[in-house]
Amino acid sequence: MTSKHMGSSFDAFLQEEGFHREATAHAMKRVPAWQIEQAMAEQGISKSEMAKRMKTSRERSSASWTPPMSSAEKK
Repeated sequence: MTSKHMGSSFDAFLQEEGFHREATAHAMKRVPAWQIEQAMAEQGISKSEMAKRMKTSRERSSASWTPPMSSAEKK
């Protein structure tokens, strides 16, 4: 039986291209941000309401769950 997937893994590709560390760091920041956004949507909570619950400003709370753009995204 032949595999329909050829070549190395995506992780191996990222390592070969020198992006693995950056991609992993970005994912580790983005996943919790996505989870917060999903919970907010499920509960019908606005960014302002979430900030109020976190006892902070909307700008500060939004920045805490929105990861900075990577160098690849800026291009």
